[in-house]
Amino acid sequence: MNMHQLRELIATVEECGVAKLDISDDGQAIRIKRARVYRPPHSASTVATGTVSAEPVQSGDDLPIGDVVRSPLVGTFHRALAPDGKRLVEVGDLVGNDDILCIISALKIQNPIKTGMPGRISAILVEDAQPVEYDQPLFIIARRQETQRDPSPSQG
Repeated sequence: MNMHQLRELIATVEECGVAKLDISDDGQAIRIKRARVYRPPHSASTVATGTVSAEPVQSGDDLPIGDVVRSPLVGTFHRALAPDGKRLVEVGDLVGNDDILCIISALKIQNPIKTGMPGRISAILVEDAQPVEYDQPLFIIARRQETQRDPSPSQG
């Protein structure tokens, strides 16, 4: 097999998405293996926002008080962008509306899950690399309390 044929074979393997190919011909053996590369999502269209529970967690539930962020899809929960990477959030972290809390991988697609609200992470309810179901609670976020003035004049 000459270099031109080998290059064509490699291109065909890449196009087809085959992970490994073994060929033997006239006493020559060739093995082509594709490397697995983690590629975080690039487009905003793949970013999911966790659904926020309409009912906040009450103090009697043995969990911190706050709003529950639920999984918008079925998949595997990841706390970092890469397997050995830094965790995206920890308990006590302040988060904004567009901050990514975790990644849920489904069908080999990495789906970043955003907060959807500003606040402080009160609890992380799922362990890293565990499967999650649709609408399963993932995080509890205590909303930021902003001091607001009553615009109506006080009557005395």
